Parts: sequence; C-alpha cells; structure tokens
Amino acid sequence: MAKQVLVTLVVAALAAPVPAAAQMDTLTPHLENQRNANIRNHQQRLHEQRTKGPRTSPQGRVTPPQRQTTPHARITPAQRQAAWSRHKAEYRRRLLSGGPASADRWLDQQILAGR
Repeated sequence: MAKQVLVTLVVAALAAPVPAAAQMDTLTPHLENQRNANIRNHQQRLHEQRTKGPRTSPQGRVTPPQRQTTPHARITPAQRQAAWSRHKAEYRRRLLSGGPASADRWLDQQILAGR
C-alpha cells in the first residue's frame, strides 16, 4: 500500500506542469541580451546623429533641417483651397484622427496626385 502511494506521488510530481519561475529562468538570458542589443543600437544611432552635427547657415546660425521642396512639389494657396473644397469631409476625418499635420500631408498628396 505504501509503495502504491509512493508511486502515485512520483507520477503526480512528474505529470505536474513546470512552474512559471523555471520558465522565466530560461527566458531571462535571452531577454537580457535583447535589451542590451536594443540599448547598444539606440546609442549608436544617437552617436551617428550627433557626429553629423547641426546644419549652419552662411551667417553661422544653426538652422533646422528643411523639407526638400522641388519646383513640382510646390503647392499654391489656390490649389490647396480647391483641393480642400473637394475633399472637405475626408480632410476633417483625418484632422480628427491624425491631427493637422497629418491631414495637411494627406491633402498635399492628393494635390500632387491630381497633377
């Protein structure tokens, strides 16, 4: 009888699921390595941005990076107003969901696509 109880306990212990702590021990080194790699990549990106240095104007003033505007990408106020009148509902929807900058970019894309 005692032998049967002992066998039952051993079988139950072997059939029991592995505790979460033991699973975490196997994941911890991988997650730690991933975190270190992410930090290293972030620091490298920051270093590359800093070594490029700020842009300076001919007068020596630091200027923010400007968006590249080519002659065909320039949009007149009249074109913008006409496009806004055509796409008023969609513009307002995008204004609410993504903000004014997002809505303006979308409207500019519509103008350029219509050329």
